[in-house]
Amino acid sequence: AAAAGFDLVPLFVSRRRVSAEVVDDGAREATNISIFEERISELSAARDEGEIDDAAYETMAAELKKTLLEDTGQAAAARADSRRGPRWLPVALGIAVPLFAFFAYSHLGLSWGAIDKVAVASALEKADEKTIEPAIDRLAVSLQNDPDNDEGWFFLARTLVNLGQYTRAMSAFEHLLARYPGDPDLNAWYAQAVFLADGRQLTERAQAAVDKALALDPGNLTMIEILAMNAFGQGDSAGALKWFRRALAAGASGERGKLISHAIATIESRMKAAGEEIPPAEGPMQGPMGSATQGATVADVGAGRSIDVMVDVSDVVDAPATDSVFVYARALNGPPMPLAVARMTRADLPRKVTLNESMSMAPGMSLANFDKVVVIARISSTGIANSSPDDFEAKSAPIDLTGDHDTVQLTIRRRIRDS
Repeated sequence: AAAAGFDLVPLFVSRRRVSAEVVDDGAREATNISIFEERISELSAARDEGEIDDAAYETMAAELKKTLLEDTGQAAAARADSRRGPRWLPVALGIAVPLFAFFAYSHLGLSWGAIDKVAVASALEKADEKTIEPAIDRLAVSLQNDPDNDEGWFFLARTLVNLGQYTRAMSAFEHLLARYPGDPDLNAWYAQAVFLADGRQLTERAQAAVDKALALDPGNLTMIEILAMNAFGQGDSAGALKWFRRALAAGASGERGKLISHAIATIESRMKAAGEEIPPAEGPMQGPMGSATQGATVADVGAGRSIDVMVDVSDVVDAPATDSVFVYARALNGPPMPLAVARMTRADLPRKVTLNESMSMAPGMSLANFDKVVVIARISSTGIANSSPDDFEAKSAPIDLTGDHDTVQLTIRRRIRDS
C-alpha cells in the first residue's frame, strides 16, 4: 500500500540547500537516554495503574528500546561524518525517542501513531526553544527569497509540525501544494497539520484535507488512523473497527500492526459483550473515490492494463530502511505526471508490485491513456514523490502496453546526481 508513514524521526538537510546549527552529539545521547528512562517510567506507572496491559507495555517498551539503540548508533555515525555529511538540526533532540501511547486511548493499547509523536515532540522541545526557534525563523526568512527550494520548504514544514507550530506548518505546506497539488504525501502532511492545528478535531477543513489525501493515496496509514480514532472518540465502534481493519489491509506491520490488531480485538470484544453485531470484514480496500489501494492486483480491480514490476536494491546503496520508495509508470512521450504509482519503504525491498489503471493520480492520466511508458523506481531522500539529486533511482526501457510484456526487473543502484 502507498502509505506515507510519517515517522517523526530526526530530519536531515543538505548543507548545499539549508544551513543549521550542529547539536553536540554527546549531550544528545545523554538526553535521549534520559528521555528513554522517563518514558519507561511513565509506561510502568501506566501499567501499574491499569491504563495499559502487560502486552501493550511490552510492545511499547520494546519499541522505545529499539529506537534508542538506533538513535545512539545514528549519533555515532553523525560524528564520524560530521565534516562531510548532513548536519543535525537541534530539533532532533526532541523527536529522537517516540512514545506510542497517549494515554487518553491507552486502554485500547493503541496510540494516534505518528500524531502522538508530534505531541511528545512538542513537549520535549520546550527546553530547547531558545536554540531552535531562531534557527527556524532564519530559515523561514531565507526561504522567502528562495521559493523554488522544495527541499528547504519541506524541511521547514516538517520541522514546524515537530515543534507544534501547526499553523505555520500549514502555510509552508500550502506553498509546496501550490507547486505540486497532486502529490499524495504533501497532501497527507498538510492534512495532518490541519488536524493538529484544529485541536485534533475533524473540523470541516480537516475532514476535507483528509479526504483529499485519501483520494490520492487510499492506503495512507496516518489518515486512516485519524479516521479510526475519531470514530472511536465519537463512540462509533463499528466505524472505528472498519478503519482499523482498513489500516491492516493498507499494510500496517511490525509493532504498529500489532497495536492495531490489539485495538481491533478489544473493540470486537466490547461489541460482543454489549450484544452489538460485529460487521464482517470488507473486501479489497476502497478509497473515498472507489479506487482500490495501490497494493491491489488486477484481479482486485477488474480488467485493464497492468505492469508487474520486481524491485530490488543494490548493496552499494546507502539509504535508511525507513526511506520511502516510489515505483511508478509515466508516459514515454508525454506529461511527467505518473500514470500509476505505488509506495513502500527501503525495508520492503525486494518486492514485486503491480501497477494498474486504478492507481492513477488524475482523470485521463492512467495506463489506459498511453501506449508506451517507462517504469521508474526511486528511493526518496526527502520523503516526497518529487525527485531530488540525492535520490537513488532505476529506470526501465520503454514498454509497449499494446502487446504482451514481461515482468519489469529494476535494481536501484545509482544516485540521480551521478547519472
